[in-house]
Amino acid sequence: MNKLPRPLKRVTVCEELVELTKDPTLAIILNQFLLYTRSAKDFDKMIEEESRIRVIGPIAEEMLDINVSPRYGWIYKRVSDLLSDTMLNTSDTTMRRCISTLVKNGWLEERKNPFNKWDQSKQFRCNISKLQQDLRALGYPLDGFSLDKQDDKRKLAL
Repeated sequence: MNKLPRPLKRVTVCEELVELTKDPTLAIILNQFLLYTRSAKDFDKMIEEESRIRVIGPIAEEMLDINVSPRYGWIYKRVSDLLSDTMLNTSDTTMRRCISTLVKNGWLEERKNPFNKWDQSKQFRCNISKLQQDLRALGYPLDGFSLDKQDDKRKLAL
């Protein structure tokens, strides 16, 4: 029996993300970004930052003119890495188009490297607040990302 030199890959299709995106391919890609986010070294700081933004709220944010770019949770992945990790058999162009759709819907944020203006590669960050809000409107939770005490109380009640 031959041993594989690496562990087998797994891809998850989440029902709630398919309902949200209306597209299984987009759901797989979004789920992969959520997995990358969970394993980011500054994940705890990102959740703390998202929780503060959520407490302030969009109306108070406008009144206080708080428009600070998020600092934590940014990840860099090449399209080729994303294609390999998701095992999707698409072209680079199609993958970029899918990412662009996630960005347009506000579920994924995109920026160039702020520390090196010559670096044209893109960095990405899941917008956890937006994802939770949109999923909640559909009746779904965003598992693994608790930004407020109400979410924690709901989980304990179940």
